Amino acid sequence: MRSIDSAPSCRQSEAPSHRPSRPNFRQKLKAILPLFADFPQSAAVLLALSGYSNRNGECWPSIKKMARALGMSDSTVKRGVRHLRKVGLVRIIGRTRHGMGINIYLLTLDVAKAITGREV
Repeated sequence: MRSIDSAPSCRQSEAPSHRPSRPNFRQKLKAILPLFADFPQSAAVLLALSGYSNRNGECWPSIKKMARALGMSDSTVKRGVRHLRKVGLVRIIGRTRHGMGINIYLLTLDVAKAITGREV
């Protein structure tokens, strides 16, 4: 019988990574967190948009759909989108999709613009 001390470790220190590394992700996240101090609900709206987005960062959920998913009012979600646009984390790139009048959002996550308030 094998003792607990000699059992193989569940932790592998040199396991190969199967995903491309994102070395700046944590730094970007730390940089943008203070932006949500003024309107913390916009962080939830950003997470909802990221959940709906495709690989290009585009998504087109309705305000009502996001409000239901987040348990917020439509006006709170609208304010959250407005705040994200103001700080440069989201852009609206179109207002139609298949002939319907809806917003197409682009997640830019432009941290430099979000922090400084201007294009860098």
